Amino acid sequence: MPLYTTVSEILAAIQDEEEYLSDARQQMESDFGMIFLEDSGFEPEDSTYAEFVDPAPQNFFNKVVDGANRALIRIAIKMPEDSSDDDKSEASDGELFVFGALKNIDDRLTATQEPPLRESIVWHGACRGWMAIRCIVHVPDKKTDVAFDVVPWDPMHMTWKSGKNGLLWAAYKRWLSYAEAYTEYGEEIAEKVGESGAITVDWWDTEGNSIIVGSDFIKENEPHGLDHVPVFLTPVGSMPTVMPSVTGLKSNDQRNAIKHRGQSVLHAWRQTIGPHNEEVSFIMDVARRARDAPLLYETESGTKTLKDDPYGSFKIISLAQGEKLAPIPLPPTPPESEQILSVIQRGRLEATLPQPISHGGSSSPESGIALAIRIDQTRSVYSPRTEGVARVYSWLCKELILQTKKKAGRKNIPLSGFNSDNEFFRITMTPKQLDPEWFFDVRVEPRLPRDETEEANRFMMLTSSPADGEAGMSYETGREEILKIRNPAAEHGRVLREKAERLPPVQITALASSLTEQGNEEGARQVLAWGIQEGAIAPPEEEGAPAGPAGPAGPGAPAAPAANGAAPVAEEGSLEEAFVMLLDQIKNALMQGGIDENSIIQLLTPFVRFLDGEDAPTVEAIRALAQILVEAGQEELAQAL
Repeated sequence: MPLYTTVSEILAAIQDEEEYLSDARQQMESDFGMIFLEDSGFEPEDSTYAEFVDPAPQNFFNKVVDGANRALIRIAIKMPEDSSDDDKSEASDGELFVFGALKNIDDRLTATQEPPLRESIVWHGACRGWMAIRCIVHVPDKKTDVAFDVVPWDPMHMTWKSGKNGLLWAAYKRWLSYAEAYTEYGEEIAEKVGESGAITVDWWDTEGNSIIVGSDFIKENEPHGLDHVPVFLTPVGSMPTVMPSVTGLKSNDQRNAIKHRGQSVLHAWRQTIGPHNEEVSFIMDVARRARDAPLLYETESGTKTLKDDPYGSFKIISLAQGEKLAPIPLPPTPPESEQILSVIQRGRLEATLPQPISHGGSSSPESGIALAIRIDQTRSVYSPRTEGVARVYSWLCKELILQTKKKAGRKNIPLSGFNSDNEFFRITMTPKQLDPEWFFDVRVEPRLPRDETEEANRFMMLTSSPADGEAGMSYETGREEILKIRNPAAEHGRVLREKAERLPPVQITALASSLTEQGNEEGARQVLAWGIQEGAIAPPEEEGAPAGPAGPAGPGAPAAPAANGAAPVAEEGSLEEAFVMLLDQIKNALMQGGIDENSIIQLLTPFVRFLDGEDAPTVEAIRALAQILVEAGQEELAQAL
């Protein structure tokens, strides 16, 4: 049973929370005005006085938003060390599912002229101090594709109530046009909204969703099929809920404190913007008066005036004896003004991005330590925003898996996008392949200046094994923590692949194949003959050689027992079944060794084609694969091959 069921109950609950959030909302509105230069932070005495508006708040806002938008985002499913190869493979596909769903979400948003999801929540975090999204996965009526309906909510226009297990309800006020209502909810609800549109309340609780216009439901509670509110919000920063005084339970102290939880980019700078603009405006007033200084015209009667501008070019002014024309001295800008501006400027620099990094960098070279100190100073500005994005995406990844599992049935879900290494992919998945228990590790790190030479030296030092001991750090950890490589396992696979490509048999065979493709058959034969003469590759098999898999002992030699206690290849079942079993074991071993899927496919393609009735793999292909297995520590499989 929902906590609130009638329109009056829902609106009363929303009104209570709006009063609780009133101070925070006023602050959001004030910050917006100063960021977008609509509010100087002070009121001049009247319209004749200057009102200076420093563009620094907007410049600072743009820099922080840009830096957070360009931050590296890494999404990975962490698996226990003892996980099976199949489990790791499924988790890898799960990561691709999430990347594909996120690409789908961004496409839906940009189609409505909205920024991509991350850019929207970064903007809200920088301006409002909170980040919020609503997520629904469903299959629209009369359609077959699964829809990932995720939209950012502006915290300025939302209210919520939390319990010990999460949100009890969340509401969002927005303008709903007739066309939007028709597209989202159908003709019946669109008629209730009206052709001119209306402000609506989008209400979500732990059981369903309803929409209110005025004092009526235009969409009564419709179950969403979940056991929680499909909304997530988080404040920017690490401040918990606090009550500033012991009377907080009976006063507005808690309401007054919540405005500090969501930290906009002006959080540490807000109180100095107005005084700065006011002081500069005062100096502008003094300068303007000095430019248009009044004149003192002394006459006997004191009633005579000058008709024209006495400062005109080649002006001749006639005065009677005893009359005097002189400028009235103006008070100069007090020296205290410079001191005040210096104090304000120092506070602004401490509250924003440090110079010179934020404004073009230093003209002189800096040591790695000096650069590291400057970088560390910027993290206090970027980290609250990037950590907020990481929290939002951590929740969203699990929510997408959970809702797809519950709501998409058995549908095939085609997805495409870019993975953590910015490589394009296409994949088709079903909800059955998804595991709600997957643990998502989401990291969002700003792109800051790095001393890459120092990082490389540190990596080499820590991963090198001393003569009498072991290395201080594994290659995988070093790639991830020091070199900041987003997918260290895939990088390890690339390293192994490049090592394989440098092996003489692989290089000679590749060179001969390239010459053949160019039509130079004679050159290819000479390269192969030279390779055979040098012993780099084996001579072609002679006709009539005994059948059987070729291995280190030569064509037709009996195969060694397979790894992991499997039955010998040539003893149990048919030769074809044993060969399939061996290839499956090799595939799993290569995946476990960090070889990426594309490389595995290339290595095993000649063997799969052999199973399909095509020519047997060449000795060079067998030896190349065996060498990679040896490099990966799979000597038994190499011998069996």
